[in-house]
Amino acid sequence: MERPPKKNDEVDATLLSPGRPAKAEGTALPPLGPGRYQVDEGIDALLGKGGQGAVWLARDRLLRRDVAVKLLHEAAQRDPAMVAAFIREARLTALLEHQGIVPLHDVGVADDGSPAIVLRRIQGQSLAETLNGRRTLDERLPLVPALLRACQAVAFAHQRHVVHRDLKPQNVMLGPLGETYVLDWGLAVVESDAAAPDITAPQGMEGVVGTPAYMSPEQALGLAADARSDVWGLGACLYQLLTGQPPIAGRSVQSAMAKAVTADVVPVRLLEPGAPLELAAICEKALSTERSARYATAEALAEDLERWLAGRTVSAHAYSRVELLKRALHANRTAFVVGLVALLALAVGLGVDEVRVRGERNLARDFARDLLVDTSAIVQTRKADIRLVGMLSTRALQWLERGEFGPEEQTQVCKALINLANLNYDAQQWAEGRELDRRALSMGEAALARAPDDPRFFVCLMNARTDLAYAELQVGDAEAGKRAYEAAAKSFTEWPGARTPALSLAHADFLNAWGSMLWDETPTAGAERFVAAAALARDLLQTDDSNIRASALGFGANGTMALWSQGRRAEALELARVFSEQGDAICQRDEPVAQTSCLTARAAFQQQLAWADDPRATVLLEEVLRREKEGLEREPDSTTMLHDAMWTAFERGDFAASSRFAEQLRERHSPDGFGLGGLATVLAGRPLDTEETEDSEGKVPQALARALQAASNGHFAEAASTLRGIDHASLWYQLSWTPHPKPALVMPAKAKPAFEKFLADFTSAYREAEHEKLGESIDALAEAFDALAQ
Repeated sequence: MERPPKKNDEVDATLLSPGRPAKAEGTALPPLGPGRYQVDEGIDALLGKGGQGAVWLARDRLLRRDVAVKLLHEAAQRDPAMVAAFIREARLTALLEHQGIVPLHDVGVADDGSPAIVLRRIQGQSLAETLNGRRTLDERLPLVPALLRACQAVAFAHQRHVVHRDLKPQNVMLGPLGETYVLDWGLAVVESDAAAPDITAPQGMEGVVGTPAYMSPEQALGLAADARSDVWGLGACLYQLLTGQPPIAGRSVQSAMAKAVTADVVPVRLLEPGAPLELAAICEKALSTERSARYATAEALAEDLERWLAGRTVSAHAYSRVELLKRALHANRTAFVVGLVALLALAVGLGVDEVRVRGERNLARDFARDLLVDTSAIVQTRKADIRLVGMLSTRALQWLERGEFGPEEQTQVCKALINLANLNYDAQQWAEGRELDRRALSMGEAALARAPDDPRFFVCLMNARTDLAYAELQVGDAEAGKRAYEAAAKSFTEWPGARTPALSLAHADFLNAWGSMLWDETPTAGAERFVAAAALARDLLQTDDSNIRASALGFGANGTMALWSQGRRAEALELARVFSEQGDAICQRDEPVAQTSCLTARAAFQQQLAWADDPRATVLLEEVLRREKEGLEREPDSTTMLHDAMWTAFERGDFAASSRFAEQLRERHSPDGFGLGGLATVLAGRPLDTEETEDSEGKVPQALARALQAASNGHFAEAASTLRGIDHASLWYQLSWTPHPKPALVMPAKAKPAFEKFLADFTSAYREAEHEKLGESIDALAEAFDALAQ
């Protein structure tokens, strides 16, 4: 029973709002057995008391056991409404026969004439008292199972249409052996008369009822409570378990009520950063301001708590793919181990007795297929996770080669192989990625030999060939890469079968990759591929397949850049707008592929707006920065994410951030960390490392970085010589720029005017894609440095 509130605990006190006059019906009670229950007169006999009554330790002389007897105060005995509410509480308690609700033994008139309820004598302390004695989160988290049991007791009540209305840690009792009881059903209401036709509605308990520190917003407004109001109360108990304090704080009832009305609750992890993400999500869903956003019942809340305790996923939390992989491995460790051992054992057995193990072989093959497909769908670019999946995949792949597959199985496995290959490339695991792509290539060739007109196998084959060509270029075999692209282009042209959306996506991916290979050396040819890829992707934005739309969304950015490089600025702006706006639905999805594509499309449109001096660029920049941050948090080991972040930071003039991203790329031994990253470092006012200055011949960003650093150090002759080595034809194509450059680089006073003129002229020429003027601005800066060197 609730103990008397202290003066400084007034916001924990239960409020009873005045209601309409009470009816005195049903207040006649039979006498209890004369002398049966003897109240203990010892110092600890008073177990608890409240505004209407007190609970005493007593002895049941007939059954020779201790019981708890709840008696009304003398003043309350003279109030028919209080007596009616007292009897009603007894009837409700009798209705709720559950191990988490204190059993009712008897009800009647005691020897002294006062109404009495006889209950089981329970020992322990309230959840509130227990929480007060546990100062750290680690000490409080073991109480989650007890809260789960309280949720289950309330769920039982909800099944009988009973709503408690005053759930709080003080009304949850914890026994010494794990028992958990939900107490004090005096304010409960029955939602359906049919559920308990003999229990009258509560009198004098309408309006604002409950405890302000734990009260749902609708109760604070005086609205009717339902099961979701109890969910709030249970969420409030979980909140105090996680944070050490109730969700609604206030030094007075009035201030607490004001906060309860507005549901002014501080997020769990702001108060307790160490709180488990999933538990915080469960808690905050239970404490949603809108009833419709909460768990519909206490049972649903209990299910999520039970899933968390069992190590399974919970409905309230949006998981990253890495979290899902780790949970799958943890929850199914035995299955993974047994499956892999079975694969090994069957591999030996096949050589001995093919017939005996054929059935088991098929089961093992299915296991291997599912393992490869499932893990490739949830792993991200962290090297540790990729290696883990690689260990599992190696054995799976050996088994997949032992049997025939149906077309759909082959398509699934091929996609999984290519997905894993790309993740390995993104984490700079080139050898592993190429091996996976070669396996996909072999699978596609074999399948296409059997079904030469099936576009699914052609897509598998061409995706693998495109990726392998890209990998060949990255590991240094440029000629092999070029030959691979040319051969792939011929295959796309000569394909005789149907052109499905998946095939068009594969073609767009190929054209985009080929354009990237050509961009630096033959810009016109590279731009042509980019524009063609964007045209295919634009059509795919209308397809019914949401996954294809998400993948297609990222191809608009390079098409936009290509159009702009040709001076077609209006077309570039329109293309960027279409991809950005068509991606609105895709941007709402949580999948990393969708989020990465969304960021690419938004960033391209923001850049176009910035160069057009459109005020919308400022608003869109906030979204780009947010998505960039979320992407890096989601995939911190992704060189693709870091590369894109480096470029977009440079394009908005944040040279310091661009330099930091470049440094992270260099730590991963990625060539993307040099070049533009080196220029960002210099413009941010930091010196280049020796490694950053090497091998800069013919590469615009590195050469420009070296020249500007030399000039800042007063070495004007060296700066002029380096600038004259820059290939003017490559200026626009190798370099990104910002509409309003504000470098932190400090030039000597006599060089400052020439440097500022260069920034203005270069920016103007870049804005208009006037390639000759870009070169002229470089030459003018070289001449100025030459003059300073005299």
